[in-house]
Amino acid sequence: MEEKPRRILIVESSQNSYLQSLNSQLWQVLEKGGYELFVEKSSKVIHEVMRNIEPDLILMDVAMSCQIEGNLCKEIKKYSAEIGKFIPIILLFSLNDFDNRLAGLDSGADDFLIKPPAPKELLARVRNLLRVRDLHDNLRETNDRLKRAQKIIEREISIVGQIQQSFLPRAFPSHPNLKLAARYQPSTQAGGDYYDVLSIDENRWGFVIADIAGHGVSAAVVMALTQMAVKEFSSSINSPQEALKTFNEKLNRHLSSDHFVTMFYSILDLRNMELTYASAGHLPMMHYSSQEHQVKMLDVEPGFPLRTFNSEKYEEKKVTLRPGDKILLFTDGVTDAFNRSKEFYGAERLKDILLRNSDSSPEVLVQSIYDDTEIFRNGKPQLDDFTLMAICLT
Repeated sequence: MEEKPRRILIVESSQNSYLQSLNSQLWQVLEKGGYELFVEKSSKVIHEVMRNIEPDLILMDVAMSCQIEGNLCKEIKKYSAEIGKFIPIILLFSLNDFDNRLAGLDSGADDFLIKPPAPKELLARVRNLLRVRDLHDNLRETNDRLKRAQKIIEREISIVGQIQQSFLPRAFPSHPNLKLAARYQPSTQAGGDYYDVLSIDENRWGFVIADIAGHGVSAAVVMALTQMAVKEFSSSINSPQEALKTFNEKLNRHLSSDHFVTMFYSILDLRNMELTYASAGHLPMMHYSSQEHQVKMLDVEPGFPLRTFNSEKYEEKKVTLRPGDKILLFTDGVTDAFNRSKEFYGAERLKDILLRNSDSSPEVLVQSIYDDTEIFRNGKPQLDDFTLMAICLT
């Protein structure tokens, strides 16, 4: 396809017949150079002319006062910004117009020539500025493509995030002596945390909370695979240490991702309210004892995170829960939240707010912790997923 000739708008204000004759010779040089010319005598209609012809470059013969030309340059640049295009301006000055040259460049002109310019120099300056214009156009088009691609990516990530959150429990199983609540707030559209409550059989519930290293789509995919492994095998497993070993084997067998998974897995025997728990590299969870009115850490020797090594053993411990007790499961997005002074929220603050809400419902407790971390961060961005689950015995 034959390329459309570049368009040059010439604003010629001189009324002197001799100067007009010289200019005419210059314009012929441009026409021979393959450019399509549009000569305009009046600057008053410049905006209308520009809209009609869409020039690639403007050549302005400065014969009027510099103030008028300067204002015109500013108006042209403003119009260029509005339409999102770079329209270069070359000013033609007399030899003794040094101050006006500076003022012209300051007002937005991109180059200037002393009248009468040599034909080769005129053509070279025009070609150079048109190359600059092409670079601007290419950059703008690339930027537009990137913006469109970003919107597509953001939409896809949003869909992944919605799918991911659909894996999380919409409702918990019911029990007359247990109340549950949870809060999940991803740091991005698609996060990597996971929690669940599993009705293993009529006498046992499983509680799981996991943190997939990383964020975004890949972490969400790993989270989904982890959730599938938990759902598929938890009902046939009798102990947390056996569960973690099985989940680890399945993830190592089927997942080649570099992401690893920390997990705290526990089984509550509903007959005697005995909680058995184990950890795959997850930080210790918290137990509020109503009898002692203190918060204890559910310390257990943490095994390797899932999807790292084929660990053969995960230590497990037991604790018997009593009415009024609370179990707090969380990921490090809670304790590792930090403020503008680069302080971490930390386990001690979490313990304190758990103690202050020892008589609260799980919903109030979870909301209180979330609100407190928000106040603590004081506008500092949330850099990790916030996941929290409260289990309260009545």
